[in-house]
Amino acid sequence: AATVLTSPLLGLIPAAICASTEPSDQNLNYKDYDLMKNYAYNQAYTKQAHKIKRRKIWTNYGIGFGCWIALIALL
Repeated sequence: AATVLTSPLLGLIPAAICASTEPSDQNLNYKDYDLMKNYAYNQAYTKQAHKIKRRKIWTNYGIGFGCWIALIALL
């Protein structure tokens, strides 16, 4: 939303900040608490969740950027 309403440069700041932070434990939504006690499993699960989070953020930034370009082209 920040990208479409302002400019891609201002939308880049919150996207970069959000993409750089790992998801919190409460947002991981893991199904088995016993598996999360295993250090290797926990690290791999958290790493994959962070990768998915980054991909979603940058995909949505790209969509906002595309909408901004389309809006500028129409105006």
